[in-house]
Amino acid sequence: MRRIRQKALTIIELLVIVAVVMILAALIVVVGRKVKASSYSTLCLNNLRQISIALLSYYNDHSAYPVGLPYTILSQELKTYVAGERLFICPSDCFETEDSYTQYYVYRGANQAGATEYVIGCPRHEDETSSMNIFSLGRAQKGKIADVIVDEINLKPGESVDNGTLVLEDGSTVTTSGVELRLIQSFRMSDGRLYSIVRVPEGESGSITADIIPGSAFEIVTPSSIAAVRGTSFIIKVSYEGNISITDVGVTAGVVETSVLNGGTKVGEIFKSASRMRALIKPGESIVTFGNSIKPNIKALQLKAEALERKIRKGELIGQDMSKERKLLDVIEDVIANNGIALPPSPSPPQGGGGFGGMGQH
Repeated sequence: MRRIRQKALTIIELLVIVAVVMILAALIVVVGRKVKASSYSTLCLNNLRQISIALLSYYNDHSAYPVGLPYTILSQELKTYVAGERLFICPSDCFETEDSYTQYYVYRGANQAGATEYVIGCPRHEDETSSMNIFSLGRAQKGKIADVIVDEINLKPGESVDNGTLVLEDGSTVTTSGVELRLIQSFRMSDGRLYSIVRVPEGESGSITADIIPGSAFEIVTPSSIAAVRGTSFIIKVSYEGNISITDVGVTAGVVETSVLNGGTKVGEIFKSASRMRALIKPGESIVTFGNSIKPNIKALQLKAEALERKIRKGELIGQDMSKERKLLDVIEDVIANNGIALPPSPSPPQGGGGFGGMGQH
């Protein structure tokens, strides 16, 4: 009887098989990550759409939007307008249990956002290279996160700088002197235009000089106003008189649109209380806005602080950089510790005679 000999695999053949298996496994992992990231983006965008509907419902009931941080958080202010608290947690936001979105929300006072104005977003997607964003009336867009460079370091959404120059991706510059600037977002719109938003926290005093390339959208949110531009050179001075926050906007080129958040606006000696007030400021003109104190929702802030503490502990255990979360926790704890009041109560600025006059030099 003839014996059949089986041919054994050579070392080279085994190595080839192992290499093929490893390549296939790597491809499966990459595809799985992309599918997971895509599903997270879809879920996050759905969350933001529902939150934007809740914001409009809140506005219809209160004739103003919820103020957001550092006074309160959206998950608490909007909880009666949505179905389920998990709506406020982005699936890409590891260890978050309370609210992923409030820190990237722009409070617009009693002014209803225009068709192209950013309202809220989430810059956590595709390894923090893209952002899910909502504009007015629930219009959704996915944007590519743009670089913001300060001293050769890339400033990420949620991070801040006290002094120095922010160089935006299109070459626009924003220089701060003694004023903390916190980056909300800088991203590319669907048509390629750059949209950047920075916030001045409460209690800051100093000046900001912005030189924005024409065609780009840029907003500075201060405690009393929002200055919005589409290619403009202007100077903002933020300060306090007693307990009243003051924002002084002066324009050197282009046009700035200012929206009063609370308190009122003064041009010369004429003062008018805020009520859906917007004004266009031209070169050589300036406008001063006064912000009244806002009493924070201490219970909501305590919930957010507790959630942040848990998140920081879990993140640091696995070696994640939690510096942004620590900074946010410090801000919230300062408000809570200050006898439950973000700014001491103060009267409105004295009113001058007459109504709101035309824009003039200040």
